[in-house]
Amino acid sequence: MRLPFTLDDMRSRGFTVVSGEEASRKNLHPSPWDIPTEGLWLIRPALDKGRWDFPEGDPFSNESELCWRSAVIDPELTAISLGMVKFHNFHEPGAEPLDRIISDSMSRGDAILTAKLDGTLIIRSVWNGRVVFRTRNSFFLGPFEPQVRNLVEERHPILLDPDWLPHLHLHFEFVSPRNLIIIRYPLDDMILIHAREGHRMASWEELEDISRRGCLHLVEDLMMGISDPTSLQYRVTEMERLGQWDHEGIVIRDPRTGTMAKIKGDEYISKYRMKFHFSWDDFVSACLSSNASSEEDARATLATMGVDWELLPDVGRWWEILDERMGRCQKAMRWASATVRRWRIENPSPTDQREDRKAFAEMVRSSSPSPMAMSMSFLILDGKREEGDILLDLILKETRAPIGQDAIRGKTFSLEGE
Repeated sequence: MRLPFTLDDMRSRGFTVVSGEEASRKNLHPSPWDIPTEGLWLIRPALDKGRWDFPEGDPFSNESELCWRSAVIDPELTAISLGMVKFHNFHEPGAEPLDRIISDSMSRGDAILTAKLDGTLIIRSVWNGRVVFRTRNSFFLGPFEPQVRNLVEERHPILLDPDWLPHLHLHFEFVSPRNLIIIRYPLDDMILIHAREGHRMASWEELEDISRRGCLHLVEDLMMGISDPTSLQYRVTEMERLGQWDHEGIVIRDPRTGTMAKIKGDEYISKYRMKFHFSWDDFVSACLSSNASSEEDARATLATMGVDWELLPDVGRWWEILDERMGRCQKAMRWASATVRRWRIENPSPTDQREDRKAFAEMVRSSSPSPMAMSMSFLILDGKREEGDILLDLILKETRAPIGQDAIRGKTFSLEGE
C-alpha cells in the first residue's frame, strides 16, 4: 500500500509528518521491539477534523485521509505499519456522510455493535521479517513497553512470530489498572479490536478467526438488537444510570463498507470532561484571540485547535453568553475611553493628584452607565493595562465562577445581575 499523496501534500492538508530520526532522538523508552526509524516517516492527522477528506461511498479507500491516520511509511512512501483508521462519534460535526452509512446499516440489521474500550491502542505489524509494536501516533511503544512485553511473552507469544499473519496490521486495546483513563480495569489485558490489510478493514468473521487461531481476546460483540443510533444512545445512558455499564461506549461497525462510529454514554463523557476539561476561560481566550464574530467562527476556531469533540460543551449557549457580554464590555470600554480622554483635556496639568483623582471618581460615579464602565475608567486613567487586556480580564472575571457541573453540558455559569 503506497501513500497516494506527497509528504508536502499531507502537510498542506494539515497533517504532521514526523521524521524517524527526529522521533528516535526524543524516544525516552528505547526497546528492541521498536521500528528502526532511519529514513521512515510517521503521519499524524490534522487537528481540525473538518479538513479530513474522504469519499462518502468508500470512506476507507486508499485515497481517503481517514486511512492514513498514524501510518509509518518508508522513503518510497510505502506503508510499513498502519494504525487504526479514524472513526468519528455519531452526530459529530463533519461526519454526516458516515452517520448515514451507520444509520442504514443499523436499520438493515447488518451492523455489529462492539464494546468501546477505554485503553491505549497497540499496533502489531511485520516489516522486513521483523515483528514491531507501537502505539498510535508514534513509532514506539514508549512507556507501555514493559507491560505490553510481559503480556505478549506470557500470554500471546504467537504475536512474536513474523510468519504469523505478516500481511495484516493487528490492532489491540491495552487496558490496565495502571493505565487508568476513566474506566478502571482489574487486570492488564490486550484485546483484539481490529485488523487491516492495506486499506481493507478485516471483517468480523476474519477477526473471530484470528482470535480463535491465535488464542487472542476479541472485543465483545454486544448483540443488543437495537435498530437505530438514537435508541442505542438512550439505552447506553440508561444502563449507566442503573450501574450496568462498564465500557467507554459502543462501536457500531458496518460490514459492507468497514465504516465505524462511536457512541458514548453521558456519564462517561461527563467524567471525561471533568478530567480533561475545556474551561470557559479557554473558550473565551480562544474566541478573543481569533477575533471570532459568530458561533460558526467559534466552532471553526475550536476545530482548528483540535479540541476533542467530547470536551466541547454546548458551544451555542456559551457563544450567546460571550457575545452578549462582549457587547456590553465594548460599550463600557467606549464610554470609559471617551470619559478619560475628555477628563485629560479638561484637566491637563492637575496640581494635586489626590484631589484630581477624587474629583474624577465623583464624576465617574455620577455618570457611569455601569460598574464595569467605572472600573474600566480607573484602569485606563492609571495606564496600567492595554485596553484589550482590560476587556479580556473583565469578561473573564464576570463569567468565571461556576455554579455546578451539568452531566451532559459541562460547566454552567452564574448569570446573577444580568
